[in-house]
Formats: sequence, C-alpha cells, structure tokens
Amino acid sequence: MARRKSIDTSIAERQKIDTFVLNGRTFVSGLHWETLDSVSSYMKEARTKGRHWGMDVVATRKGVDTRSKGKSARYQAGYAPKNRGATKGMYSLASVLASEYGSNWIGAFKIDEERYALAAVVDGSIVPSADRIGSLADIREELGANFSHFAGAGTQFEHVIAPPEFDFADTSVELASLLVASKLKPDHRLKPLTFGLTRGELVRFGLVAAIVTAGAVLYVMYQAQQEAVVRRAEQAKAAARAQAEALLNVKPPPPPPPQPWITAAKLSDTVTACAEAFDKLPLVLGGWIFEKASCKAGGNLSAAYKRGQLATANDVLTAAAAAGLPLEFYEGGESGVIDVMIPMPPASGEDLQPEKQIMPGLVSHFQAVAVQLPLQKQAIPDTPEGEEPATSKPTWSTYTFEITSEMPPSLLFHGLQADGLRAETVALSLDADAAKLTWTINGALYVR
Repeated sequence: MARRKSIDTSIAERQKIDTFVLNGRTFVSGLHWETLDSVSSYMKEARTKGRHWGMDVVATRKGVDTRSKGKSARYQAGYAPKNRGATKGMYSLASVLASEYGSNWIGAFKIDEERYALAAVVDGSIVPSADRIGSLADIREELGANFSHFAGAGTQFEHVIAPPEFDFADTSVELASLLVASKLKPDHRLKPLTFGLTRGELVRFGLVAAIVTAGAVLYVMYQAQQEAVVRRAEQAKAAARAQAEALLNVKPPPPPPPQPWITAAKLSDTVTACAEAFDKLPLVLGGWIFEKASCKAGGNLSAAYKRGQLATANDVLTAAAAAGLPLEFYEGGESGVIDVMIPMPPASGEDLQPEKQIMPGLVSHFQAVAVQLPLQKQAIPDTPEGEEPATSKPTWSTYTFEITSEMPPSLLFHGLQADGLRAETVALSLDADAAKLTWTINGALYVR
C-alpha cells in the first residue's frame, strides 16, 4: 500500500487573507507566492506543492523575464486555504497589477477610508512579502521597508505608486479605474487545487445529514445550554477575581530606551574630522611605509606602518618621537602602530526624519555616484520569557551600513543632507603597489 504523504499546514495557518469587492468583482490579497521549477508541467507542480501545504485554491502567472525576453521566464503560483476566506473565482490583486505595470515596480493603492493594498514586482516576479492589505500606517511602513531593501540592493523601479497621503511618490492610481472587466484575465482568478463536490452536492448532502441528526442535536443543545448557564456564572466569578488581582499588581511602564544618535556628531562632521587627522599622518616615517589607519567616533585614531627595505626599528622610533607620536611594535618588529586621541566635533541632537521622506533622497545620492549603500535594518531584541523589559520599545528604526569607495569623503558626501546619519568608524588603507587609497565608513541611520 502506498504511503500517504504528510501535510504541512504551518504556512496556511500563518496566512492573513484579505478580500474586497470592487466593480462587482471580488479581489483577494495575502497569497503565498512560490516560483515553480517546471514550465511545461507547471500546473501539476503547483497542485503537488499546494496539497503538501494543505492549500485549496491557487492563482498562476508567467513571470516577465526581461533578460531572456520571455523565453525562459518561470511561472509563479499564489496559494490560499479556503478557511481563511479565499474561494474559487476570486481575482488575485497582485496578479492583475503585475500584468499592468511590468517587471520592476512597487505601489500602494487605496481601497477605502480604512484599508490600503501593497503590491510589488522585482525582476518579473511578484514579491511575496508585498502582497497584503492593511491600514495606512501598516502599508506605509511596509512600502518604505520594501523600497529601501530592493533599492539598496540596486533595483531600478520603473514605477513607484502611492496615494497622496503617503507623501512617497508622484504617481497615484485609483483602483476603480484600473480593475475593470477588460483588464481581468482567467489566469488572475483562483482555481481549485483538487476536484471535489459541487456546491449543489454539498447542499443536498448537508440537508440529509441535518435531518438524520436533528433529534440528537436538539438534545445535545438542551444539555449544553444548561451547562453553559453554570459555566458562565463560574467564569464571571473567576474574571472578577482576576480583575481585582490585576489592579493590585499594576506596574509602572518601563522607561524609554536611550537615543544613540544624540551622543555622536553628524556623519559628515565625524568623517571630516577623521579625514583631516589622516592628512596629518606622514606617508613615510623613518623609512617605514604607511599601511592603514582607523578613526572612531569617540576620537581613537590608530595608524599602522610597515618596515621599508633597510629601515630599522630605531629609525621609526626616532622619527615617531620627533613627531610626538607614541609607537608600539608588532609582528616581531616588522609592523608599528600609532595610537592617539584626536578632538572630535560636538554631538548633534537633531530630530529624526520620517523614513519615507529620507530614504528616496539618500538612496538616490549614492546611486548618482555609483557607490553601494547596503542598509541592514536591525531587529528589536525580544525580552526573554519570564523577564520584564528593561525599557519600552524604541519609536525609531535603525539601519546599519558599510560604505567602501576610492572616492574621497569630501566628494562622496558632498551635498548629502540626511539627519540621523552617524559614522562609527572611518578607515583608510593604502595599496602601495597600485598607489591606491580605499575608504571604508561604518555607521548607522536612525529614522522615524
């Protein structure tokens, strides 16, 4: 006998499916999107995966692969379980919008006064995390996070769409004028993954079952009603006791967390101070060659020198003493390191700017000079179970970054106006063979 394959329902249990009706059609958002490996038998693969995850309906679409001009574009499948509100015949909102705007775009769309939809396509494929419906605040945050992630990785969006209240894009679109019958294709609709009873058969089967079990149900209902009366009385007493105990154990809220950006200078000020200190370091010190230097926001500066041909330890010690620089030897006397403290500019306590306002200009600045800005959003650590939080959750988001460039900081950051940017370390290294200097700046961006 064939062994029955297990069903993994963990994905279906986490799904948040939302629907809305517009122009007489029902649209659905929140599907679980997967890229399919097969092109010729994509529907068979879609059914196999869907049954494994306990899904009931699916929408399939062929991605737009601009690099191969459609010849090798793969299919995507968007799944949903019926018990979350998705049913056969509904239209996938993300699939309809993907057919309209092409291979690289992101957008937010107003559904009604309380709900907004988010959708995005990157390299011809629907972004799974961007197929959702939520409040203005939720969708605005997700729009900014997805835009920052993909734009920071080098994606050039052809369209950026958002309602005026988002203050995020110049283009807005009314769904009522877009989701019309001529734009809705059969591929956009949800299809059943398995063959089952029709609606009429289910109704007839339900009527027969209801007639057979009616007597037993009535008896059980009577007993349940009597038990419910007693249970509600006991629950009311327990709730009253719990409320009284809770009032006696009310604790004050935890204090707000420290604001890290108010203790450091702005990025441009820190980088300028470090660069000026680097300029004062000699390239050759008693015949020893400059190798690299590092400057921290707290004012710690270290510089490493490598012994040159025929130069000695006494040569570099004499030169360092004459320049007033303390020096220590490493690597058996082949390397020397200078450690000093330099004055740093005062800390800046400017107000943080909203993420949706600062991100487009920040990303565009580095794109214009062809330098990567890999922003990494830092997660808020969870409080261990059973422990009280030391502080309340921060009201800001933190992104860390590391910029590497041969361009001097005076040119790299010229014209950059971004409050909340801080440099933690500025490093400079010399490739003596290639006569090339490389700058590395590590830091953080704080936004509301």
